[in-house]
Amino acid sequence: MDVIKSRREERITRMGIIQATLDKAFKDGLSVDYDFLIAQACKDWGCTWRYVQDIIKILRISLAFTIETNAGVKQIIPPEKKDGKKQGPG
Repeated sequence: MDVIKSRREERITRMGIIQATLDKAFKDGLSVDYDFLIAQACKDWGCTWRYVQDIIKILRISLAFTIETNAGVKQIIPPEKKDGKKQGPG
């Protein structure tokens, strides 16, 4: 049970690190090179490409729905369809 708990805590910590990286990039108006981010995380943590991709996928979904604007107001952003267009009204 301790192994499961420690792995969960480790994953949460890693998600926090990646989210901080993404938040900083978005705040600074930079584009994110996801392949580089994944490669660097794999190198730093010694984990698989797929593991990091899964973490980023979870974070991108959560970021797609709530992004704080400069005014501090939460804004709902609809997820993109497969064709690259945004879903939702309009």
